[in-house]
Order: sequence, then C-alpha cells, then structure tokens
Amino acid sequence: MEESTSEIVNKQLKRPTMLTVVCILSFIGSGWGLFDSATDYFGAPLAEDSIEEVDEAMEEIEDQEVPESFMNLVEGFVGNLKENMTIERIRTQAKWNGLSSLLTLIGAILMFLLNRKGFYLYLAGIALYIVTPLISFTGTLAVMSTGIAVVIGAIFVTLYAVNLKHMRA
Repeated sequence: MEESTSEIVNKQLKRPTMLTVVCILSFIGSGWGLFDSATDYFGAPLAEDSIEEVDEAMEEIEDQEVPESFMNLVEGFVGNLKENMTIERIRTQAKWNGLSSLLTLIGAILMFLLNRKGFYLYLAGIALYIVTPLISFTGTLAVMSTGIAVVIGAIFVTLYAVNLKHMRA
C-alpha cells in the first residue's frame, strides 16, 4: 500500500501538542503584553499618584519598630522605584514592551502555522523583552526586571527550539 504525497506531507506537518500549548500560552502572554503596554502608556500620569501612596506606606513602616538593616533595604528599593516611575520612563518601557509583544505574537502565530520564520521573530521579540528594562529603568528595578525577562524568555525559547524540527523553513 503506497502513501500519497499529500498523506506524507500531512504527517510531516502535524503540530505536536507541546507546540500547540506553548503557542497558546504565547498568544495569551503576548496579547496581555500588548494590552498592558497600552494601559501603561496611557496610564503613565497615574504613576505620580502611586508614588504618593508609596510615601504614605513608608511613613507607616517608619512608625513601627523595624530593624534598621531592613529599613535601609526598603528605603533603597523605594528610592529606586520613585526614581524610575516617571511618565517618560514608563512610556519608554511601554513602547518597547509593546513592540516586543507584537513580535512575539506574530512569531507565535507563524510557529502555530508551523513556519520556522516565526521562531526568529519570536527570538527578536524576546531579545527586546530582555533589553527593554535596561533601556527604560536604572538600578535594582532594571536588574530585577531583566532577570525575570531572561528566565521567562529562556524557557519559551527552549520550548520552541525543541519543536523547530516540526516546522517548515
């Protein structure tokens, strides 16, 4: 019994379940990233109100008996947060994250369609996702945000790389 060419092609281009799951997670994450970037960009002026709330919370902490070493740590982090939560920095971060989310979304769609070019678009989006905090922020916030981006990006890139053999060029 001979298989027809179309049956062979269909067998070769069958999307593995793991690839489907990773793509769906990417659709959700990238879609959320686009939404979050838009709300951050247009909601950046509200950051000033949040800084006032942080100052009030710091006053409450200072009224309690807290070890000095812990207070120094909190004050350093809050100082860095206040320095970074300006309208300009938030909007810069929102623009770059929006572009990153768009690249990863298009890449995930292409990989869902078993097109290998999507992997390279996705990789570019993840690289931008990793670099964005370094472009937008300084100090502890930049380091923490970059660390989180590296971990998440490495996991997804690895999962997609394992599935490259199922995609066409």
